[in-house]
Amino acid sequence: MFDRFLEHVIDEHNERRRQEGASFVANDVVDVLLQIADDPNLEVKLKREGVKVFTQDLIAGGTESSAMTVEWAISELLKKPEVLAKATEELDRVIGRGRWVMEKDITSLPYIDTIGGALADAMLVPRGRDGRRMCLGYSLGLKVIQVSLANLLHGFAWSLPDGVTKEQLSMEEIFGLLTLRKFPLDAIVEPKLPARLYSTA
Repeated sequence: MFDRFLEHVIDEHNERRRQEGASFVANDVVDVLLQIADDPNLEVKLKREGVKVFTQDLIAGGTESSAMTVEWAISELLKKPEVLAKATEELDRVIGRGRWVMEKDITSLPYIDTIGGALADAMLVPRGRDGRRMCLGYSLGLKVIQVSLANLLHGFAWSLPDGVTKEQLSMEEIFGLLTLRKFPLDAIVEPKLPARLYSTA
């Protein structure tokens, strides 16, 4: 299904290139990748499959990684109800002042800094954490995760399903392009703000 979607995206971009001819101007990364693929001087040829793979990586890196991180964060909070309560209380208290500065208990974390600093004893060293290989979307992604998590905690009351204890919440993972939960998070989510605030109209 995802391959059909990518085929459609490439066909759509190629059709616009064909229609505009010499006046064509690249509008996005897919356009640029297709232009590179047409370059006869490339030492390593970029074929259609390669364009699809790069596009898939961009989609996964730009959306799935943030969503996955938020899911893991909610899972961790459900495992530690006292931290969830503290974070929710602080959000509820300060959100009206237009800011969110949540206390973070980092004493138990096995790393100091994910961007720089002393990482000699680090257990977490993100891929491309600095230098020329650093993720270009790191800063934006971090803000998206923080704002998403803040909104989810402020707007909803979170709990485990009836009969499920925090000890029973599985934190098993599977490895792939992203480190996903082995079992999707199953939680009870109840709105706690006035209904009008959830309207998109």
